[in-house]
Amino acid sequence: AQRRVGVSSIADVVDGTDAYTSLREAIADTAVDSITFDPSLDGGRIVLTQGELSINKPMTITGRGADKLAIDAAGASRVMSFWGGGTLNVSGLTITGGNSPDSGGGIFNAANLTLTSVDVSGNVSGIIGGGVAVNSGSTLVVSSSVIHDNRAGTGGGGIGGHINAAEAIKVFSSTIANNAAHNGGGIAVMSTHPTSY
Repeated sequence: AQRRVGVSSIADVVDGTDAYTSLREAIADTAVDSITFDPSLDGGRIVLTQGELSINKPMTITGRGADKLAIDAAGASRVMSFWGGGTLNVSGLTITGGNSPDSGGGIFNAANLTLTSVDVSGNVSGIIGGGVAVNSGSTLVVSSSVIHDNRAGTGGGGIGGHINAAEAIKVFSSTIANNAAHNGGGIAVMSTHPTSY
């Protein structure tokens, strides 16, 4: 049976012997499909020390507010990637400090990603999608979020992607600002299909 778990530590550890649950432990738990965060973590920052958070199943990660908790890769790796089928829902978090030599400095999405009330900032990629990269065949929905101050080497400082389906990227009531790239500082999409903004 699927279940919800609350993250109770900002440490980036996998240690089944302690009394705390880290975000990495919660993601790795095959029985968990919903993650929340304890109020005691408000004002904190989860600094990733073991590489990006790789998610390979549908999941909902619900933060308590982008101004209250950040996931920070500290320039050492991408922040997170989503490879699983279905949808990853992320809300109420800041995604920052990501660095990828290829695509998706903050988040690399190879399935269906929904970002709500999220701050994606200060991420860097060598190719596309400094903030968020959307892989071919995938979808992205951004609502009530801010994607700012990200950088990509080629295209899409904020959001970049290879899109092969109509309306694969949708952005609602959000701000995309102060991102930089050689092509499409805010958004760069390589597609023959319409995209909805």
